[in-house]
Amino acid sequence: MKGKRDWVAEALSSLHILDLIERLPNLPQLLVINYHRIGNRHECDFDREVFSINQEGLSQQIEFLKRSYQVIDAQRALEVVEGKARPKGTEVLLTFDDGYKDNLTLAAPVLKKADVSGLFFLVTGFLDNPDTIPWWDQIAWMVRQYVGGTLTISQPERWSAQVTIENVDWVIENVLQRFRQPAVDRQRFFEELEECGGGLCPARGTGIFMDWNDAASLLAQGMEIGLHTHSHQILAALDVETQAAELQTCRRLLAEKLGYTADLLAYPVGTRDSFSDESKDLAREAGFRAAFSFYGGTNRAGGIDPYDVRRVAFPRDPTLSRCRAAVGLISKTATVWL
Repeated sequence: MKGKRDWVAEALSSLHILDLIERLPNLPQLLVINYHRIGNRHECDFDREVFSINQEGLSQQIEFLKRSYQVIDAQRALEVVEGKARPKGTEVLLTFDDGYKDNLTLAAPVLKKADVSGLFFLVTGFLDNPDTIPWWDQIAWMVRQYVGGTLTISQPERWSAQVTIENVDWVIENVLQRFRQPAVDRQRFFEELEECGGGLCPARGTGIFMDWNDAASLLAQGMEIGLHTHSHQILAALDVETQAAELQTCRRLLAEKLGYTADLLAYPVGTRDSFSDESKDLAREAGFRAAFSFYGGTNRAGGIDPYDVRRVAFPRDPTLSRCRAAVGLISKTATVWL
């Protein structure tokens, strides 16, 4: 269903205002667009918010970006981040988080057909065990089992909601927002969800993540790999030793398994409170040359923090006019309108 901004974008397109915007000179900056899962979210019992777009929509977005902007690879982006190169207008890097199998089966073919490279941030613990069901998918599954009941959790403050078929995705989103808070006792949080009646997510062979052979296939197709820690824990919630182990372990395993040195990291979740200055220092010490956040914004030449490279996401299933308006305003004015 179209939202208000989609209608505004359609109006700007019909009045040819988007054409005028796109003719203006681009700002010298790095725009990093992030995706997660690719496919039909309505067919999934896990966290549907993780789905960014379907395969056809991804293809349309990439073709649009190629026509209007320079889509670059990770090495060029790193040169810009480190100040070794100045962007020629707005340069666009495409990234994909978590390492879901659909990134290989649906996203990679689109990228290869368009002759562009994507940067895939993988979780080495998931590569070790592709049947892993991560915490956000476990929580989504548990909440879905409690449709018709009242869900109550106590952290970070007491919160209750009647769960219905109509609002279950909204409830899941609210529960996940609470779980992500650094001060939350995560073990107790899961215990409360189980006590509410949701039950534990069954440990079954889902195969929703890539394995090491799949990661090697990405490289063989001309894609690039970054890391998303070893177990996708929120770094700011961990002590120094555990953070360091997460960062060092994933980089070591990738080198051992694939002979590939990862220079780039994406912080799990990526919001401002999900990593700290300490996390940034530890990433540098682990050997990463840059690290990516995910709370919006662009990266203007001359003002980029290599350990807080900003990323944005398109709204889910936007119209082409909405994409044009969003990227047009970013590239000309650095205004994020997504």
